Parts: sequence; structure tokens; C-alpha cells
Amino acid sequence: MMKKYFSILFFLPLLLAVSCHKSDDGKEPEPVPEPKEYETEPFTVKAVKIGGEDLNLTFLAGDVIEISNPQILFEPAVLVSENCAGQKEAVFSGELKVKPDAVLTSDTRLSAVLKNGENYNGGKPFSDVVELSSLSDADRYCYWSCGDFAYNQGGVNLSFEQSTVFVEFNIPFVGAKASLKYGMAYFSDVISGNRFFAVPSGTSLEISNLDFKCDFSGKEKSFYKITASMPEGCLPALFSIGEDRQVFFSKGNLQYRPMDGAWRLAENQYESCLEYMQEVGDDYSDWMGEDKWTDYFLWGAWIEGGKPYSTNRLDYVAPVDGNGNLDGVCAFGSQWTVLSYDEFVYLLEKRPDASKKNGGALVNGLLGRIFLPDDWIDPEGVKPFVGEFDVKYEKDIPNRYSIEEWKIMESSGAVFLPSIGELFGTFCLGGSGSSNSVYSTSTYVADTERGRKIYFLTTSNLYAEYDVDFAYPVRLIQNLEPNIKAE
Repeated sequence: MMKKYFSILFFLPLLLAVSCHKSDDGKEPEPVPEPKEYETEPFTVKAVKIGGEDLNLTFLAGDVIEISNPQILFEPAVLVSENCAGQKEAVFSGELKVKPDAVLTSDTRLSAVLKNGENYNGGKPFSDVVELSSLSDADRYCYWSCGDFAYNQGGVNLSFEQSTVFVEFNIPFVGAKASLKYGMAYFSDVISGNRFFAVPSGTSLEISNLDFKCDFSGKEKSFYKITASMPEGCLPALFSIGEDRQVFFSKGNLQYRPMDGAWRLAENQYESCLEYMQEVGDDYSDWMGEDKWTDYFLWGAWIEGGKPYSTNRLDYVAPVDGNGNLDGVCAFGSQWTVLSYDEFVYLLEKRPDASKKNGGALVNGLLGRIFLPDDWIDPEGVKPFVGEFDVKYEKDIPNRYSIEEWKIMESSGAVFLPSIGELFGTFCLGGSGSSNSVYSTSTYVADTERGRKIYFLTTSNLYAEYDVDFAYPVRLIQNLEPNIKAE
């Protein structure tokens, strides 16, 4: 009996505990609800995308709008649209998860970001400077947003603005030194051709040698075109001829037709009007009335008032300034001139890597000297240029180009001065095919018993003093003018 008694006593507290949880009518009590993390509110947005030229201004399949305010909302709300693809404006709907201690009123401020998987930079502001292969990559760097708008129970109308700026460069020559800066983000390069960049709004651009600066603001527009122009008849690259001074070379040697006084530039740099040992009558009298051209001139005979048809050095004396240097406007155009002696020295000896940017060459079998632009990169399709070499024979010169290869070099701005000899007074062309040809500079040296002494550029020894005895070819240049704009 004792064992049974203690067993009942052992289970009695458990039975009493169970009976105490029941109500008086014997029903189980209602469970106590847990506190809510948020309340839901339906929300609708009518949205439109606005932005710059050439950007995708219609909505894409999969676009969603993310609404945020961490003080009011439990988590960002994602609003979706049933049919926004291809539309300029669309309705997005969803629910706002409101914190239990918060209330949505007309004073509540919210922000919105457009998101779409990998597009639109993941819904985060873009803060770098990145080059694009084309504008088709633009969506990856877009940041469509609408910040700080007021809540309205019936829904709101939102305009999404683009804060990433897209920049297209259209620079038709080699040598524009551009830098893009945004905070710690920085890009610097020599820009040429068509190139595209994505940059944050507020990025600054400077093209130092074109004296150009601007700031890109996504609030004004999100697409900018930076365009520059170059002089007609020039090769597409810049050459330094002094500190902070760059020029373009003409596409070919200067040429003149005695028949009617017409001027032109040689279509190809390896051209020459005269053939070796070709006879030329005094004042080209045997060419009058014929469609023949010359590219040989006495010193200064290509300026206005000169006698470019003359082959006799005694028939024309070039005008000079107070220092004796060539003075006058080029008859081919006032914007053209020739380099001085000092400018040639700087080009060939003093600019950075000067020795690597000039050297002997054969183009289409014609001997001469090549000058490369300041910012040269050996183009694909040709062998790398050799600036310094020591050979005894013409056949061993390493820089050799067919017409097709030379077109590639020339499209990158390479200059070729052919060694086409000189014109001996009123007699004939001599020295064609030799290792030397003399090109005019604008620099006077001194008067001697034999006459005026002038500095000339030679294609073999680079530069030397020559008496004004013969007619020589002329290669013109134009100064760099900062013809650049942003639009």
C-alpha cells in the first residue's frame, strides 16, 4: 500500500498543473500574439525615365523600382510592373513594409532607384572613370534614381534621372592629351578617333595641349560629345617643335603649275613631279601651256610675290625680316609656313625620345627620312620603326614600306620627306635616288661673297648651311589651333 500511495502523490502536481491552464468552461486560452515587425501599405508609382541623347530612355523587361527610407521602412520595397518593357513611362506597384512605431504621412520622404539585374550598375551610384567599347555598354553604368520625394497614399509620379555621364570623343588626329578626374578616380591618355567613357556626374575633363576644360553634370544632361577639328590637307598627328608648341605637317610636298599659277599639295608623300635628270627650261618656259607641275622652289619663292616658276637663283630674292629671316605670307594659304632651323633641331633632337622618332627609310622604293609624331605607337600590320641604326648600304635600311604598309603608317601621322634631289639652276634635276635631299627652312644665316647663306634640312645629315644656289622641295606646316568643343 505504501508504494501505491507515493505513486499517486508523485503524479498529483502534474494533474493539478494541467487543470490550472484550462478556463472555467474547460476551453483552451487564446495564444498571445508576437509583436509585429512591420505593417504593410500598398504603394503605386507612375514613373518616367529622363536622360541624355543616345541612352536607353524606355523601360526594359525586368525593371523594378526600389523604394527606401531606413528610418520608416523595415526594408526597401520592391515595386514591379506588369508591362513596362519598351515604354517611356510605366506603373509600378507593391507594398511598403512600415515599422510599427512609424507612420506614413505627406511629410514622409522616400527615395527611389531603378534596378534590373546586372543593368543600371546594380542600383548604386557610379564612382569611377571607365572606358566603354561602345555606347551599347552604357546601361551597365547607369544609375537611374529619384531621391527625396514625398509619400502620398494614392501613389506618386516620379521622374528618374541619370547621374552617370557618358562622354564620346571624336578627335581626328593623334596627340590630344586628355585627363578625366572625379575624386580619387583618374584617367589620363592620348585620345584619338572615337572613344567612349562612363564617368560620374561632376567629373572634370582637361585636354592640356588643346587648352580645353569642362565639367560634366548629369543634372544638365547625361551625354556629351567632345569634337575637335584639324586643318585640311594635314597629316593626322601632332609634332612638337618647341616647348608647348605643336604643329601639323602637310600631307605632301608643295607643288605649283606654271601654266596657270595653281598651287596644290602632293597627294602622296612619296611623289615627285620631276624625273631624274629631267631638263627644265629657264622659267619653266617649255612647260607653259602644259599641265605640268613642279615641287622645286628657290628659297622663299613660295610666298606671296615670289616667282615659283623661276629656276634661276638670280631671278628672285626672297623678302626677309629685320633679322634676315624669311618674311611673308605663304602663297598657298596664309595659315601655312615652314619650320625654322631651331624648330627642326627641337623636332629631331630635343623632344622626348627624339632619336627614336626619326630615321632613314624607303617608301615604295624611294629613299628618304621619316618623322614620327610625339605620341607614336607602332600600328598593326607593319614592322616596328627603327629610329637609330648603322648601315653602309641602302639595301640594309630596316625601315622599308610598300604602298599598302605606308598607308598604315601615314594614317597614324607618320611624315616622309623623300630624297628627290635638287634642281640645278636652269639645267636639270640632279641627285634623285641619292641619300640626300634638301628642304627649305625659314632661317637666314649670313651673306657671303657668293650670296645669301641659309639653313636647310637635309634628309641624310638632318640640317646644314647651304648657299642659295638651287631649287629645293618644300614641306609646309600649320600650327595647332584648339578647335574643340563640347556639345
